[in-house]
Parts: sequence; C-alpha cells; structure tokens
Amino acid sequence: MKLKSAVKYRYSKIFKISAVFYILMLELVIGSVIVKAVNKSDFAFEEYFSIIMWGFMFVLGIISYTGELNMFLQNGVSRQTIHKSFIALLPINFIFALISVLYDLFDYFITKKAVNPNVEFFCHHTFPGVSFLMPESILIKIIIYTFLVCACYTMIMTIGYMLGSISRSMKLFYKVLFGAVIIAIAVFFVVLYDYFSFEWFDYIMMALRSFFLGGYLAEYGRIPNFITALIVLCVINLSVSHLLINRATVKKGADRK
Repeated sequence: MKLKSAVKYRYSKIFKISAVFYILMLELVIGSVIVKAVNKSDFAFEEYFSIIMWGFMFVLGIISYTGELNMFLQNGVSRQTIHKSFIALLPINFIFALISVLYDLFDYFITKKAVNPNVEFFCHHTFPGVSFLMPESILIKIIIYTFLVCACYTMIMTIGYMLGSISRSMKLFYKVLFGAVIIAIAVFFVVLYDYFSFEWFDYIMMALRSFFLGGYLAEYGRIPNFITALIVLCVINLSVSHLLINRATVKKGADRK
C-alpha cells in the first residue's frame, strides 16, 4: 500500500511542477513569435527547446531524490519502496516525449512549411544533428520518435536522480569542491580544444557516437543501438542510486552534514 501511495504522491507533485513549466514554455513560445514578428529578428526559441527540456528532465531527476527522501523516510516508507516508486515514475517521460514530438511536428509544419513532411520530418529539436531511418508514414514516425525521446528523457532523469543521490551523501564542502573541479576541468578542456587538435578527443567522440548510434560515421542512427545504449546507462544510474539510498539517513533541516 505504501508503494501505491508513494507513486501517487510522486506523480501528483510532478504533474503540478510540469504544469507550471509548460505554461512558462508556452509563454516563451508566444513571446518568441511576437518578437520575431515585431522586430523582424532571427531569434528562434525552438533552437533552445532541446536544451531546456533536457535541463528540465535533469532537474526532475534531482528533486525526485533530494526533495523526497527525508519525507518518505520520516513517514516510514522503506528504502526499497522509495527506489521502486521512482522507477514507477519513469513512464511519465512518455507524456513529456509525446509533447516534444508534437511540438517538433507543429514547428515543422508551420514555421518550416515542409513540402513533404512525411519524408522530411525528424526530431531536429530533441536530436539536433541526428536522424534515424524511418518509414514514410507520419503516424509511424510520431510513434517511433516518441519512444526514442522517451528513452532519452528517461536516461537524463536517471542521471539527475543518481547525481542527486551522490550529492546528498557528500558534505557541503565536498559538494562545492566537486562542482568547482568539474566546471574547471570542463572549461580547461574547452579552451584547450579551441587552440589545439586532440586526436584522442576525436576518438572519444567517435566511440561515443558508435556506442549510441551504432557506427562511427553513420549518416543515420540505428534505433536498436540507441535504445540499448540508453537502457545500459539507465541501469547503471539506477544501480548507483540504489546503493546510495540504502546508506542514506534522515537529515534535519538543510543538508549540512
């Protein structure tokens, strides 16, 4: 019974947060259209759509751990039930994915004015620079892309959940230090890469492309490879989170320990 209650609570909270998020997104879309119409500018909100959605899924993953753990533990919900309730929450990504795919489709029909959308349509917002071999039927494309985007959002949410579990297990000083080191390393390599050519970096990127898309220089991604890679990452993220949640303790107030 506690599992059912925990899942119900999670879905209720996520729906409320998502409602506010999508209202803000709608306002941004409308504002973008008005700005382009009035100022004749080239600003396009849809170019940032994928980044915003990925960020939203990531945040949902983090708050699904850090925002709920204390409350569940204090109310006698077992650690296994807490973890299972998060896994039961993941199918909500299908709804988010369907909204994203329909938005892509709407944008392609209206703003791109596609001549033959049954052939040309692909999720250019969710998967910028990546396309998959698809049948010509627009309905089949919507179904397939919805499952692909759902898998992508699920993976991102589990990453947030895992990092939330790691962050909560660390003291504040180490959280700040860890974050600063990650940012410094990222900036360092970005700056270096602008000035030098690193063959090893190209090899890493090619290996990642092969892992996710099934080929080093494949023009089209291979759906089975893509789904398998995302499932592997999800399993790793959930496994790490499961190990950490078994060691988690109730913390009073903010996480200061």
